[in-house]
Amino acid sequence: PMGQYQHFSFFVGANGIISFGREFPHNNPAVFPTLQTETFYTYVAAPFWGDADTRLEGEVYYEVHVAGDNPISDDLFDRVNDFLVREAGVDFVGNGMLVVHWDNIPPFPHGFGFFIQERNTFQAVLITDGA
Repeated sequence: PMGQYQHFSFFVGANGIISFGREFPHNNPAVFPTLQTETFYTYVAAPFWGDADTRLEGEVYYEVHVAGDNPISDDLFDRVNDFLVREAGVDFVGNGMLVVHWDNIPPFPHGFGFFIQERNTFQAVLITDGA
């Protein structure tokens, strides 16, 4: 769940934004909430909302983990659940996890002599207990 709704689809943007239920229609970063009416009911997570350019370089990929699927997923859930109890005092047992990784992402515009050395690598880990 995100907000008051359960979402069964997500969209990952190269610019460091994850939207749920439908694609977020804007590429350029702006202050939330945006004034465009089509974004009013779009739920997003924006771990690093920047103007990125993946046309020539950089990779964006994701993994979906479900508790009980395999030993690797179960180990991830155990680690996260233990961390939340130990560090935050939260009794939380996750059963669904989305990991999105943006690797070596250059800013826009990139190439042709612009921002040749600058890169960003970042990750988002979203966990739900399904409630």
